[in-house]
Amino acid sequence: MRYTLLVGVTVVGGCDDLIFGKQAEPPLSQEGIAGVREIADGYCLGCHSAQSVQGQLDLETDVYGALVDVPSSSGQGVLVLPEDAAASIFYLKITNQQTSGSDMPPGSGGLPVEASDLVKRWIDDGAPEE
Repeated sequence: MRYTLLVGVTVVGGCDDLIFGKQAEPPLSQEGIAGVREIADGYCLGCHSAQSVQGQLDLETDVYGALVDVPSSSGQGVLVLPEDAAASIFYLKITNQQTSGSDMPPGSGGLPVEASDLVKRWIDDGAPEE
């Protein structure tokens, strides 16, 4: 009976990285804001969705409106400053270059280079809405 219960708990609660390993990185198939949406969907919505708006940041409803020219919740800059990734808090956090707070996703050391490079290109190209 105990073995059956343990197996059931392991299967039901088996989303743990220790059991199944790390999740595969979501593929990036688009550039620009569409690629940024893919990144948000794959890496950010666990904490920054319409249902879980941590840091006053909802990246599910309107990723563009949530990021571009929006002051950070810490008041230490703008999340995305068009044409200047180096001054964009969002970019600094996903590359673990921020001067305060934590990297994003927390404890990750930042996003994979392919994802952060896509965000950098989008920002440095003026962060166009489409």
